[in-house]
Amino acid sequence: MRKQIEEHKAARLRQLQQEEYHPKPSYVLEAEQVIAKHRESELEKANKKARAQLPIPADDACPDCFVERGVTSQMKPIPASEDAPEIDLVKCKECSLVIEIKP
Repeated sequence: MRKQIEEHKAARLRQLQQEEYHPKPSYVLEAEQVIAKHRESELEKANKKARAQLPIPADDACPDCFVERGVTSQMKPIPASEDAPEIDLVKCKECSLVIEIKP
């Protein structure tokens, strides 16, 4: 009896070893890609949230560029318009964010 049990176990081991070398079904590969993409997205959100809680590295740095991409882009003054000379604006040279600066 012991011999038959050992033979059965050895056959089962061979079967399991052969299954290791079969490629994963396409639906499993697709699911793994979706999961990896989701994890990457969640990590990026966590990084943005962490950057949003930090102080802006420079007084003239664009807050969107800093939070979204972790880069320091300079905000440049936009000349006042004739229609509203009292409004000062600054614009990011990278993402084109415009912010009104109140005196």
